[in-house]
Amino acid sequence: MTEIRILNVYTISGELTESELELARTELFTDPIIQSSTLNESLAKDFDFLVEVGFRPGVTDNVAKSSREGIQDTIGRSLRQDEAVYTSMQYALRGVTRETADLIAKNALANGLIDQWVVLSPEEIAACNGE
Repeated sequence: MTEIRILNVYTISGELTESELELARTELFTDPIIQSSTLNESLAKDFDFLVEVGFRPGVTDNVAKSSREGIQDTIGRSLRQDEAVYTSMQYALRGVTRETADLIAKNALANGLIDQWVVLSPEEIAACNGE
């Protein structure tokens, strides 16, 4: 059986406190009626390969720009110029090989001119998390 689960990812590069991050997560990025969210951990479970697609450096990320403004409004302070927000999408695929996951990313999920992507197994993600 082939399955896919899609997750929105907001990466915040800056010096926000744990309480500021939690406030942004709960008040800005999550509708508690229809969405689940986490902070610093993945919601992706029970997959064979995870494809993460995000913009290449230099490509305008309008959702990230709006998210940055929303974070500032939510936490009640301005972010420094060097603090940034990036968005990406994760596709948790089940029932596919790495080669198929890469083909799906290249041919359906990403535009190679503006997007970059990575295909990772659960073991590779665990290694990145120090597990």
